[in-house]
Order: sequence, then C-alpha cells, then structure tokens
Amino acid sequence: MCWGAFCTDQGDGPIGSSLNYDAPSDNVKTARYTKTCATPNNRCNGGNSDANSCDEYPFKVTSDADIEDGVSRCVPVTENNSQGGTLGQFTKNLASGTQFDVIFLNPNSADFCQYPPNCVNKNNLIWQNGGPAPPPKTNPSRKRHYYMTESGKEVLSERELYPGKKFSSVETDAIEPTEKGELGRRAVIDDSHVVEDSIAYHLFTL
Repeated sequence: MCWGAFCTDQGDGPIGSSLNYDAPSDNVKTARYTKTCATPNNRCNGGNSDANSCDEYPFKVTSDADIEDGVSRCVPVTENNSQGGTLGQFTKNLASGTQFDVIFLNPNSADFCQYPPNCVNKNNLIWQNGGPAPPPKTNPSRKRHYYMTESGKEVLSERELYPGKKFSSVETDAIEPTEKGELGRRAVIDDSHVVEDSIAYHLFTL
C-alpha cells in the first residue's frame, strides 16, 4: 500500500491514500482484482509461503481501482486475508460514495513507508501495468506526515493531521492461511473489533 500511496508518481497522479468506497458488486470486484493482479487467477499462486497471494492497491472495493496504474504485490496469504477481512469490517457500514483516508500504523516496519523515504523496488515484487514497477523518475512530492497517537502508536499519513484528530482502525486476531478457493475473495473475519484513537502530536514531515 505504501508504494501505491507514495511511490507511484510525482505527487499529482491517480493513487495516493484518499480512496472512494463505491459498494461494488461481486462481479465488479472480481474484474478489478483480475486486472490488477494480471492473470485469470492469483498471479502469485505457487509462490513461496511469504509471497503466495496477490494483494492489490487501490482496493477493489473503491472506484479508484478502475485506474490503469494499479499496483499489486505477492504477500503471505495470511497477511492478505487479514488485510482483506479488516477492510471488509471497516467498509461494511459505509455508504457508497464515502471517501476515506488510509493511514499507516508503525510505518518504519513496512517497506516504502520507512524513513528516510525509499522508493526502490525490491525483488520486483511490486507490479504495475503487468510488469515490475519502476522507481519514480523523480522523488515523489507527496508529503509524509508522521505522528504519535494517544495510545502510543506511530502513524504515517499523506494528509496533514492535527492533535486531537480522531480515527478508527480495525484489529483482528490471527487467521488460518486459506484463499477460500475463489478469485478476488478473502476470508471473512468475524472476530474483528474497532479501535478508536486520536493524534497526540506531530513527529516530523518528510
């Protein structure tokens, strides 16, 4: 996700981290997933256990996924199921047309969210338009704002936030590694819970 949010262009391109939920049908979600993951099936099938499931960005439940420059990455199926279930819990009560911002928890532990900023593709795991995504021709100009939350967690946001700004996240327990056998579908997470937090103070901006 951090590649899509911060590394895809020079700051005025189509992805970023502000996305638009459009309550798509199953057919639309499958078509979006197939396009971004570049094969009739999960392009990562048969890979090593740390890279056997195709994770798309922008998410297939957003209208932003209709762009031609979507990116995907081969990730562990457990990670992909967890993210998909978490996203499903977050969006299940959203009205179609709702815009939301993606913020990144513990950014220094995730590729392309780390500081100092780094948009060098690793092992060709990020794909764009069916092939390895090249690094930006110039350093992306999207700002990276790092904050500490009231609960003591570090977060990264493309959008500038302020102390007291509230946000919600969804946390889940560990899940079983299964793709459920259907293209574009992920395991449903029933034990998720919403966690409320707020911004305590600004750390730095890059």
